[in-house]
Amino acid sequence: MRVYSLVFIGVLMFIAFNSKAQTIIPVREMFYRASISSASADSLFNNFNTVNKTNDTFTIAYKGMSQLMICYHSYNPYTKFKYFVKGKESLEQAIKKDPMNIEYRFLRLSVQLNTPDFLGYNSNIIEDKLAIFKGIKTLTDKDLLERIANYTFNAKRLTSAEKDEVKKALVINKNYMF
Repeated sequence: MRVYSLVFIGVLMFIAFNSKAQTIIPVREMFYRASISSASADSLFNNFNTVNKTNDTFTIAYKGMSQLMICYHSYNPYTKFKYFVKGKESLEQAIKKDPMNIEYRFLRLSVQLNTPDFLGYNSNIIEDKLAIFKGIKTLTDKDLLERIANYTFNAKRLTSAEKDEVKKALVINKNYMF
C-alpha cells in the first residue's frame, strides 16, 4: 500500500510539473510579443489584469511585466507613470517573495536596463547580474536559458566582459547548447 502511495504522489508531482511548464512557456512567449506589439501588450495585460490577490510569484511577476508593457507602449505620460509604478511594485513583490528566482531577477534586470535613469529604477542592476551569472550555471529550464542567452548577447547596455561571463556560465551548464 505504501509503495502505491509513493507512486501516486510521484505521478501527481510529474503532472503538476509538466502542466506548470506547459503554462509558463506560452506566458513567456506572450510577454516577448508584448515587448514588440502594443496589441500583444494589451492581450498580456488583459490576461493578468483580472488577477487580484495571489501568492503565486510567477503570476505576480508577470502581472507586473504586463503593467510595464502597457507603460512601454503608452503615449500618455500619466498612464505611463501609473503603470510603471504598478508594474514595478508587482515585480518587486514577486522578487521579495522568491529572491532566488533567476527568471524574476532577469525580468527586473531587463526592465532596469531599459528604464530612463530619471525614474530611479536602477539600483539592483549589479545585484541581478551577479544572481543571473551565478544562477544560470545550474538552471535546468532550457527555455529560460535560451531567453537569457539571447537577451544577454543582444543587450546594448551589457559590456563584452559581462557577455563573456554569461557565455562561461552557459558552458558550465550542460542544459544549454551553443
